[in-house]
Amino acid sequence: MEPAPDITRAKPFLKKAREVHKKYPLFDGHNDLPWAIRNGFDMKLSNIDLSSNQSSLKIDGIPWGCLHTDIPRLKEGGVGAQFWSVFAPTSLSGSAAVQVTMEQIDLVHQLCDKYP
Repeated sequence: MEPAPDITRAKPFLKKAREVHKKYPLFDGHNDLPWAIRNGFDMKLSNIDLSSNQSSLKIDGIPWGCLHTDIPRLKEGGVGAQFWSVFAPTSLSGSAAVQVTMEQIDLVHQLCDKYP
């Protein structure tokens, strides 16, 4: 995992930023969580608890080695809504690409059901 960025210069703006987030929640339009769950947790939501901070968890099978998303960090970051997208590698084609896409869509539905 990459070290946290130095936010020294940003500290004077943190209070105002939090006020803005409370008034205007951030809508996140890109999130690789479904792909990470597919590769790091065998597509099983029962293998991960997103209601607790998972930032220290190291995960084999995920190219970046860790989860970037969990509920506490979404709240801390002021994320008020998530647009989910699904990914299928361009190396797949035909029915294999359709299957992976449908599995990813199903996983997003499971995420929404488990973590409304």
